[in-house]
Amino acid sequence: MKKSSFLYDRLLDYAFTIACCILAFIVILVSQDIVMRYLFNKPGVFVLPASELSIVLIVSLGNAWLLKEEGHVIIDLVLDKLKPIQRCMLNMITSALSAVVLFLIGLYSLPVIIDIVRHNVRWMETSTLIPAAAYMIPLTVSYFLFSIQFIRRSFLFYNLFIKEKEVRGR
Repeated sequence: MKKSSFLYDRLLDYAFTIACCILAFIVILVSQDIVMRYLFNKPGVFVLPASELSIVLIVSLGNAWLLKEEGHVIIDLVLDKLKPIQRCMLNMITSALSAVVLFLIGLYSLPVIIDIVRHNVRWMETSTLIPAAAYMIPLTVSYFLFSIQFIRRSFLFYNLFIKEKEVRGR
């Protein structure tokens, strides 16, 4: 179990590193496009679709890592009012529910992706350079990675809940 956990953590770390590289690339690309547009009047045709795809990739690659690091924004107005044992219980339940919801979204998006790939669908809002599957596949993979991390988080809070019960002697 520890080896699979270690491998999953490394996968999330690599995904995050790739997301950071994509961010650096897109900053350079957009900067280059601004220079080309305003100094030479030659804007890049592919910058908008590449920027859109990079945003999808950055979010898809980084969200499970951010959850692992407990870096997501939380509203702890309610959590601060709860006792530690209640806080663990609430976090455990919400993490388990989130895992189920994200897993189901990922599961139900698979047939849509297959249909999009089969019919070579392209987004109408942007250039036709990038197929719709390029946007959908990373998001679907992200749903599964995110659900795995929520399951791990649920077990973490379950263990904290058990320890808190032992400390309180209940």
